[in-house]
Amino acid sequence: MSVDKVALIRERIELQNAYREYVAQNGFDYQEYVCAQPGSFYHTYKTRLAEINAVLAPELKYQRGVD
Repeated sequence: MSVDKVALIRERIELQNAYREYVAQNGFDYQEYVCAQPGSFYHTYKTRLAEINAVLAPELKYQRGVD
């Protein structure tokens, strides 16, 4: 595993811990989570998590057979 992936895994764990702490302190607001305002905790969390996931688990690309 490359150093970059290890660092991303650590960052992802830290991000998830921060999320759990945020929800424990502020409660979970579904509307705020789904429609997160730019700059809010949820927006920052979801954006960074998506960036990390794109590197660690990229979307599958299917190959088409010859028609």
